[in-house]
Amino acid sequence: MKVEIADDGLAVVDEQLGASLAGDNLEIAKELLQILMTTLPEEAAEIEKHFHAKDWTTMANKVHKVHGATSYCGTPALKFAALTLERILKDHQTEEVPTAHELFQYEVQRLLDATQNG
Repeated sequence: MKVEIADDGLAVVDEQLGASLAGDNLEIAKELLQILMTTLPEEAAEIEKHFHAKDWTTMANKVHKVHGATSYCGTPALKFAALTLERILKDHQTEEVPTAHELFQYEVQRLLDATQNG
């Protein structure tokens, strides 16, 4: 089954969503986003390493961790990309992994760029 991979124009950072996820507390949402941003470069590098090694199980575990973190800080585009990649890995759809991995890494970079420049 071919998986359609598109983010449907999801925001890189959605502060209102983040605040809602943090119990309507924008300051907590900002703190959670900051925590994500301190770990994301290393996590993305680990995922990249496991992608090249075709270590799908470890890669799925790492992506799951990032997906969990994105679920609490208002980063819908990266959350979508992580969820997509995680599902593909867990469903053993290895032919879809490169495309989903590319989207994931693209969204990681967009988020890093947005938080460093914005």
